[in-house]
Amino acid sequence: MKTPLVQILPSKSVEDRKKDGDVYVSASQITTFRECRAKWAWDKLDRLPRSESTPAQKKGTRVHKILENYLKDGTPPDPGTEEGRIALAGIKFLPDPQAAVVEGELNIMADNVNYIGFIDFEYVKDGVPVVGDHKTTGNLDYAKTKDDLKKDVQAIIYAAYMIEKHQTEVIGLNWVYYKTKSHPESFIVALELDREAIAKEFNKIQTTAKEMMEAHESGKKTKDLVPNPNACGNYGGCQYLKQCILNNPKWKETDINSKRARRVMEKLEKEGHDSKLWEDKLMSKLTLKEKLALRKSGGTPEKVAETPEITPEKVAEVPEIASKKCQELVKVDTKSKLCQVTVILIDCLPLKAQKDYITLDEIAQPIIDQLNKDLLEHKNIQDYRLVEYNEGTKELCVRMDDHLTNTDLSDKFIIVSTSSQLGRDLLDVVVKHADVVFKGIR
Repeated sequence: MKTPLVQILPSKSVEDRKKDGDVYVSASQITTFRECRAKWAWDKLDRLPRSESTPAQKKGTRVHKILENYLKDGTPPDPGTEEGRIALAGIKFLPDPQAAVVEGELNIMADNVNYIGFIDFEYVKDGVPVVGDHKTTGNLDYAKTKDDLKKDVQAIIYAAYMIEKHQTEVIGLNWVYYKTKSHPESFIVALELDREAIAKEFNKIQTTAKEMMEAHESGKKTKDLVPNPNACGNYGGCQYLKQCILNNPKWKETDINSKRARRVMEKLEKEGHDSKLWEDKLMSKLTLKEKLALRKSGGTPEKVAETPEITPEKVAEVPEIASKKCQELVKVDTKSKLCQVTVILIDCLPLKAQKDYITLDEIAQPIIDQLNKDLLEHKNIQDYRLVEYNEGTKELCVRMDDHLTNTDLSDKFIIVSTSSQLGRDLLDVVVKHADVVFKGIR
């Protein structure tokens, strides 16, 4: 006999859970914890108030309620309302009214970890138990794929519950997507998962959930967990960022890469807050872009003295970076030659610039902003770095390649810093478009 993946527990009201002091996790909690432990802790350990729902989230809630009423008693969506038209587009993918369990509670236990949730609808189709979820999105192109669902935290938790509830070896997933902008459209992502596939992914979720439970049971607070500065700008910006910088001593252990975090730190310093938690990050760990800003504003020479001078001898020698054209041009090293071509400076700055310069960050930021805007609108993802399987970075590279193909930057040096993740991600793309590449010696 196979060991059950989960144990199904009796339903329990929110009030009774609070009364009994129950500790539990949900799919959204696990996702947040994986994104940033401190963000999860401010909410679940320190119990700070949450921010209000966004307009998009409120619209999604209204659409969910309309679909819930339709599945429960057949109440048709009102085509005279925006939310009603959105819901109508996806009804063809749903079971008949009163044929499914609607908004059923999920309350399961696995190795002393209690999972809770609410399932939009579940029913049996052609002998196979099916769990369904309504998903509202601005653009259907950014809906999860079948491969995404196979590893999705919410989908796997629901699947583990269904496979034990129905004592079966296979269950179905029906994720119905509803377009909330422009003309209403809908489509379904449907697949079947067997017990083995579910168990494999559920074990990974268990590892995260146990870490969360340990934090609860040991009495930890946010100050005991290291934040992830790269997540500070996700989903419109973390509501706990200021609190985190001022009150979490673990902040000093992080590597600050988030522009939003750095801006907040600088603002707090101007407001007179004690900067001891972050002053070393702002002063002694200057980025290449910050060194450029210092130079342009007349900053002190000693802060940029470590930057090497550009000379022909410091051109990259590796074949994949130094093109034949590059090798020929640096032998000449004349102003006229360098002003006619696209020049990339990697980890170095021109001490006697023959033309203006621009950082890779400055080139990439409008592209990143547009990419993040598209992801938020179409897939409800705030930052391209959160897209699974590194697909967000791949899309950024494609867009950067298109931009450089259609943009003449021969009037500027392009400064690239490989000390940043962005520089490392886009290095190959930028070098592809270079005529001359200089590489600083560290």
